[in-house]
Amino acid sequence: MRFLHLLSTVCLNSSKNLVYDDSRYNPYVQARSRIDQLKRLGHSVDKVEFILMGGTFMSLPADYRDYFMRNLHDALSGHTSANVEEAVTYSEYSAVKCIGMTIETRPDYCLGPHLRQMLAYGCTRLEIGVQSTYEDVARDTNRGHTVAAVADCFCLAKDAGFKVVAHMMPDLPNVGVERDLESFKEFFESPLFRADGLKIYPTLVIRGTGLYELWKTGRYGYLLIYISLLMISWVSMNFRFLSSFERK
Repeated sequence: MRFLHLLSTVCLNSSKNLVYDDSRYNPYVQARSRIDQLKRLGHSVDKVEFILMGGTFMSLPADYRDYFMRNLHDALSGHTSANVEEAVTYSEYSAVKCIGMTIETRPDYCLGPHLRQMLAYGCTRLEIGVQSTYEDVARDTNRGHTVAAVADCFCLAKDAGFKVVAHMMPDLPNVGVERDLESFKEFFESPLFRADGLKIYPTLVIRGTGLYELWKTGRYGYLLIYISLLMISWVSMNFRFLSSFERK
């Protein structure tokens, strides 16, 4: 189950047919509606996984995060809990069990206090925005953190018991195909990363951003489609090779 948790944000995937449009971002209604929908379609709903998409959930106020998590777990058990700990306890004994929870976050919101709080929520997997392994790219795109911080948060997250999925973004400004491929090579081969999974996102030009201004003045252009497909094929091949090598 994928959930959006910010009422005022830019959503590239919004659709009037999706659950969160009717529920107005209410976590309880989103979860219950999706469970009921799956039941009507004939699916088993004894095991569910929550995925909190985008919005850097851990940057939100603590009371709102607690409200959101409490209602997600209460949607499974049907119990009205006073706090997150009570909600998680009832959820563990519910007929519909949460067998996994993913939170998408950033390295600067993936430090010790954040990790302890996410464990208390019942989170099992983190998706962390890396985008590039180049320090100059992180600086030029105003990421707000360094690549060294990415490596540190990967280490902290794994030590805390989380699965880690990295987000990479080819075609950022002033990079080019060759540097992008080298960045992926560094990502796969460096012991500083060693993620459990990888998502590749294309760079999107969105009105109102610095990248939009570069594009408007001709200082930025998209990669050709066939080059993008070539890069994804190369990354996929290397990921499978390294995974099979590590199993040996």
